[in-house]
This record gives sequence, C-alpha cells and structure tokens, in this order.
Amino acid sequence: MTLINHKYKFVFLKPSRVGGSSIQYALLRDFGPAIIGMTGDPWIPSELKGLKYFTSRLHSHATYNEILEIFPEVKNYTLLSIKRHPYARFVSAINFFGHFRKYPLSKFNEDIFERAYDEAIEALKHDDYLLKLGNRINFLNYETLFEDYKNFCIKYGVKPKALPKLKASKFSLILPDEYYTKIQKEVSDEFDFHRWQR
Repeated sequence: MTLINHKYKFVFLKPSRVGGSSIQYALLRDFGPAIIGMTGDPWIPSELKGLKYFTSRLHSHATYNEILEIFPEVKNYTLLSIKRHPYARFVSAINFFGHFRKYPLSKFNEDIFERAYDEAIEALKHDDYLLKLGNRINFLNYETLFEDYKNFCIKYGVKPKALPKLKASKFSLILPDEYYTKIQKEVSDEFDFHRWQR
C-alpha cells in the first residue's frame, strides 16, 4: 500500500512483487501511525490488525503523481520504495496470478504470461520515473531488504525490528526450458538487466 508519514516526512511507494506488504507493516509498527492507500487491496485490514493507521482514497499501489494530486504537501518529502530485478518480479507475478486464478502451476498459460508481463513493464516504467528524482528517492533492494530497511530506520533514529513475512508465496513455478527461452526473448528488449546488477 501507499503510505504517508507526516511526522517523519516520507512517502512509501509500494511496487508489486517486491515484499512491499512486509515493509508497509514494519513502517507502521516502527514509525507509528500514517496515512495509507487501501483501494484495490482487500487483505490490508487483516494484515495490519493491531496497528494504527488512517485511510485515504489512494490506491494501494498509487504512483507518485497520483499521491501529489491528493496530498500536494508531500512534494518535498523523502520517497521510499523497493527495487527488485525485473525478471524476478516477472516470475513472481506469474506465480501470483497462477495461484489466485487457479491455473495449474505446473503448466504455462498465455493469459498469465500476458498479465504478468504487462504488470512488469508498467512497474519498470514507474521505477524509471522515480530514478529521475535523484537523491530524493531511497530504494530498498529486495535481495538485501532487511539490511536496507535497518539503515533507513537508523537514519531517522528509529530502532528496527525483524521484518514479518507477509503474502510470502508458498508456490514456486518452474517453467519448462521452452518457456524460459520464450520469456527471456520477450523481455530482453524491454528490460535493462545490467542496470539492476548493482
């Protein structure tokens, strides 16, 4: 979900398939009450049980520009988001859509591929936009999520706690070689893999 903390003056932009649910929970737990976007995410009330927050009409995955339309006062706030290798996010989306749309995970389905691919492309475009904001954006790396989150907490004088594992997938889709090759060919022109090897 999108999260706005006025006390510490930061905005959390939640991408999809990057462990964002765990970070949003930790931000509310460790930094205190904040405004959140709930539209489009029916799991939020159960995930955040016991935590204090204020709801808004923002979408749970609202873009920065959408946030500014409703909350222009956050224009100079620090931005926080998470980045993950595009291909890993793509495969995660396939697993997600395959599970919740009840397709056999042992088989590849064109509908899952198209939806996951479209989501991954849109997410990468938004990441590109955020990168242009320069040092205002703080990225947590999915591969070192807790360490990066801990450093973010220390920056604000907040004692970090262990991250919960929310919405962790219990499934792992292993694609046949022919589909791995197909995916690799499809995304190679859209994703700059080398840029993310940092």
